[in-house]
Amino acid sequence: MPAPAKRKNRFWRKCRIYFRRARITVWLVTLAILGTLIYLNLIGLPDFVKRPIITKLRERGIALDFSELRLHWSRGFVASKVKFGSVDSPAAPHLTADDLEFNFHMRALLAGKIQVDSITLRNGKIEWLITQTNEPDRTLVIENIESSLRMLPDDSWMLDDLRGQFAGANFFLKASLLNASAVADWKFGKDEDSVEATRWPMRLGKLADVMDQIKFSSPPELRLVVNGDARDLKSFDAHFMLKTAEADTSWGRASQVLLKVQIFPAATNELSRAEIDLQAASAETQWATTTNLEVKLRLLTSSSSPDSLEAAGTISANRVLTQWGSLGKTHAKAKWIHSLKNLIPKSANVELHTDSIMTLLARAAQVDLKVSLDTVTNRMASDESLSFWNKLLPYATRWTVGVGALKTAKLQAEKISFEGDWTAPVLSITSVKASSYDGELDARGRLDIISRCGSFEVTSDFDLQKLAPFLTERSREWLAKFSWSNPPRLKTAGALILPVWNAMDVDWQTVVRPTLQLAGQVAITNGGYKGIHVDWVTTDFSYTNLTWRLANLEAGRPEGGLQLSHIANDATHQYYFKLHSAVDPRVVLPLLDEGVGRGFDLCEFGVPPVVDGELWGRWYDHKSIGFRGSVAVTNFSFRGQHTDAIVSGLNYTNLVVECIQPRIWRATQHMSADGIVADFNSMRTYFTNGFSTLDPGVVVRAIGPQVTHVMEPYHFGQPPTARFWGYTSMNNPQDADVVFEGAGKDFESLKFRVPEFTARVHWKDKFLTVTNTSGKFYGGHATGWARFVFDESDNATYAFSVDATNANLRQLLADLTEHDNTLDGLMNCLLVVTNATTDDIRSWDGFGRADLRDGLLWELPIFGALSKPLNAVIPGVGNSKFSEASSTYKIKKGIIESKDLEMRSAAMRLQYRGTVNFDGVIRARVEAEPLRDTPVLGPLVSTILSPVAKLFSYKIRGTLSNPIIKPENIPSFLMVPLSPFESIGKLFSTEPPKPGMQTNAPGEAKSPRRKGVAEQEF
Repeated sequence: MPAPAKRKNRFWRKCRIYFRRARITVWLVTLAILGTLIYLNLIGLPDFVKRPIITKLRERGIALDFSELRLHWSRGFVASKVKFGSVDSPAAPHLTADDLEFNFHMRALLAGKIQVDSITLRNGKIEWLITQTNEPDRTLVIENIESSLRMLPDDSWMLDDLRGQFAGANFFLKASLLNASAVADWKFGKDEDSVEATRWPMRLGKLADVMDQIKFSSPPELRLVVNGDARDLKSFDAHFMLKTAEADTSWGRASQVLLKVQIFPAATNELSRAEIDLQAASAETQWATTTNLEVKLRLLTSSSSPDSLEAAGTISANRVLTQWGSLGKTHAKAKWIHSLKNLIPKSANVELHTDSIMTLLARAAQVDLKVSLDTVTNRMASDESLSFWNKLLPYATRWTVGVGALKTAKLQAEKISFEGDWTAPVLSITSVKASSYDGELDARGRLDIISRCGSFEVTSDFDLQKLAPFLTERSREWLAKFSWSNPPRLKTAGALILPVWNAMDVDWQTVVRPTLQLAGQVAITNGGYKGIHVDWVTTDFSYTNLTWRLANLEAGRPEGGLQLSHIANDATHQYYFKLHSAVDPRVVLPLLDEGVGRGFDLCEFGVPPVVDGELWGRWYDHKSIGFRGSVAVTNFSFRGQHTDAIVSGLNYTNLVVECIQPRIWRATQHMSADGIVADFNSMRTYFTNGFSTLDPGVVVRAIGPQVTHVMEPYHFGQPPTARFWGYTSMNNPQDADVVFEGAGKDFESLKFRVPEFTARVHWKDKFLTVTNTSGKFYGGHATGWARFVFDESDNATYAFSVDATNANLRQLLADLTEHDNTLDGLMNCLLVVTNATTDDIRSWDGFGRADLRDGLLWELPIFGALSKPLNAVIPGVGNSKFSEASSTYKIKKGIIESKDLEMRSAAMRLQYRGTVNFDGVIRARVEAEPLRDTPVLGPLVSTILSPVAKLFSYKIRGTLSNPIIKPENIPSFLMVPLSPFESIGKLFSTEPPKPGMQTNAPGEAKSPRRKGVAEQEF
């Protein structure tokens, strides 16, 4: 069957023909394509092809131009010498690139449409010419730019990775842009006269300047990510990051720096929002050095107030060092709103916490700070008189400060908190609290800037002495006067008016101090003032018109209490006290002069005196001190002299102390006066109408040792009744004029006893005169006077006279000799000492006389020695009584001389003449005349016996207690054969004195004998 075979061959032949044609066609197409590609690679796209591409890119928002567009075998279409933007605007930035790779959409290209899917830029450069007034032009350059831009069909751009270098920094940029074709409508850089056209170059210029001033150890890395809608600039968000290992700038140095900046798209009512985060391992500036620094900042603008910026930020660091001190771990956060035209916020809240603060002067731990600031809606009108306060009128603020522990060289506090607020026109310190020195401080204050009136309240129970380092020198001296073991409890409130705000060089003492007002209470336990201790003290106090007032001060001590009110004027320095005291006055000695203290050393208070009175004066002027009041003392001693009670009114002015009607009681004795005045100007004490029944010994011992020495020989068995007046000196015994008049009983002096007496004593200057002395004297009566003249030593010259009548001789000599005797007789005597000194009894000069009636004197040795011889001649003559005896005598230098001592009796007359001194040494001659005074026959017998009488003439030597008597007219060699006279001689021999026979003369002299009248022979 041939026909099917032919048809089959024909089919395969046609197939071969079509295959050949198809192959040729493919080769031709391939050749054409290859030729086209070779053309596009070598020659580039023709202009008719470039123009649609440029137009299409402009439609997509990319304005560029290039010299040629070639096809690269691996990179696709590559444009050379590319320029972006308008070259006609010199103020606009110019972007150029060596190569620009285009990635066209193949389907669209095959369909005859030009659609660019992506653009890749290599070796790009941006040059921006910046022209500034009065400064040379400069060009900002961003180079080595490489980028890849994807242009999506939905009119979106994706900038995958843009890299470049600017001012020595490597930067990276990623971006995504919706509605990218709207970029062509941006006016940025098109209007050379617009603000933005000049502002952005200036900003970039400043940025370049900043970057030029920074030295990096290695190029820093800057990354920027931007996303947004080209139709709405508010929709953009940006993320910027700067990272560098180390940077050195003119402001300081930092290491491991990481800066992040994020700009977020606007929310519902927001225009823009930005967040900044800065981290640095260390940062060092000329002000501070920090470690682990982290700063976060959040910025927000609102559509409701587009001219305002809301911000919030935090700052933290592990340590901050400055030239003034250091901070420990610190954290701070803040929120504020301020106008874009004003750096001062409209409102702000700031919080800060640090573990520690250390400076050269102080250390603090756990410090917290909170501050809030708000803008006042209806602000107060400005006033020139408010000066700097005008800047604060638009604002209201509040703050809180807390310190866990504070320590300085002058102060320590365990805890401190401080709160306050400001709302014009009032600045308030709502709370100041401190825990320090085992005590608490709570204070608050308020200041009105219009009236300039400030007020405050303080409650405290911590040790105020710890504040001394912060006070003025004068305040420290005043505070140092006080002491306490427990801190005082203080509560006070005050107010003052400050000087005008624009005043310069204000004298606060004269301007502000007069306006100060204070009122409060204070209580102290176990305290003191200038060394004066008190168990407790409380008082209310106030200060107004430069005047201090203590209305009700009360203090307690172991022995008693004190109630006091006080007023003191700081302007006049005058003060006033009204007091009631039961405190030992010796406790105030530290406040008094040393001389007053020595006076108090003489006092002893068994019970503290009770003092009621008023005290006034002027500070630092002791002469202005005055006092008026009363004093009551019980169980008091002065110079060891005890009194039961003393009461007196008391006045003191102009250094004069006046005791009004003083009264002193001592058992049943007492003393009083209309007045006693101590004048410290004349240093005299005056007495008026004094009356006393006190023991004079108590008085003189209280007056002083010198008067005590003078009055030592005088003793009173019973206190006399005396009146006195006049004055005495406080420091000069020879300045006095005081008179004592009185009467007493049982007086004793120099072994004399007077049962009753009256006397007048006048002490004037260096003279002491005793007159009108009268009294009973040993059964008789005696009168006398005395006068003492004191020199500057303890000695005195004196004179005195004693005239006694009808004195009993036996009683008198019993007191003088302190022994019983058998003497008898009544004596009249006169003793006048015209000159003597108290330091030597032998200094007496004077005269006297003596008369004796019915006397029996043979017991005296100088008379008894003749008793036996006379009895041997005429029995009984040597024991007869003398009817009378009389003598006159003189005293010279302690030697008594008599030339007419004559003793008479019915059987005997004795005539003595001679001397005796105060040592008892006698030199005398005695002549006996037996029967001389016998009635009727006496003269005849005496004449007949006159030759025999010569035998009774004797010399007396020795002492009064042991006299030696020898015949004067019989030679000693004749005494042997004359036996009758031998026995007489034996009778003249001395015998030991009998007990009780001593006279009033002193014992045998222990001093060498003095030659004088006593050694003369008679």
